[in-house]
Parts: sequence; C-alpha cells; structure tokens
Amino acid sequence: MTLTVEWLEQTIAAMEYDRDDMPFGFDEESELTLEALLLARLYVDAHPVAYLVAGGNLYQDRPYITKSAAMAAAEQRQDGSRVVPLCLLHNGE
Repeated sequence: MTLTVEWLEQTIAAMEYDRDDMPFGFDEESELTLEALLLARLYVDAHPVAYLVAGGNLYQDRPYITKSAAMAAAEQRQDGSRVVPLCLLHNGE
C-alpha cells in the first residue's frame, strides 16, 4: 500500500465527519490517530527550506541554505556527518 495525498485527505475527511457526528466526539486513541494523519498530510507537502549538517564526531551541527553547500560541508568534514533537511510545516491556523 502506498500512502497518497488522496488517501490521507479521504481518511481525514471521513474521520472528521464521524467525530463531528458523535455526541461526545472521539476517544483519546481515535483523536490521536486523527492528529497523526493530519501531521502526515502536512509532511507530504513539506519542502526543505534549509539543511543541517549534523551528527558528526568532530564539529558542531551547522545549518546551510542550499543542499549543495550542506553536502560539500559534510563531505569535507569526514567525521560521519549527515545532511538533514529542515522543513517548515504550516497547518493553516
């Protein structure tokens, strides 16, 4: 099974409809499931706005604006650093 935007949107809409139709709303587990689906939906559209070179043994973590600069820095360090994309998530609120 592939997680798609369409599936997420349909599942979220169905859960929100069910929740709104219930007199006392969802139980805690169902509410957490809905929150997880909403968060997953945000991540599907997330695009990196910067990159962090992190996890190295010798240097501190450092942010970079471009992926190419971050990759070059991680390669130059030669200390096991990895490049981590940094994304902004906006839920419309």
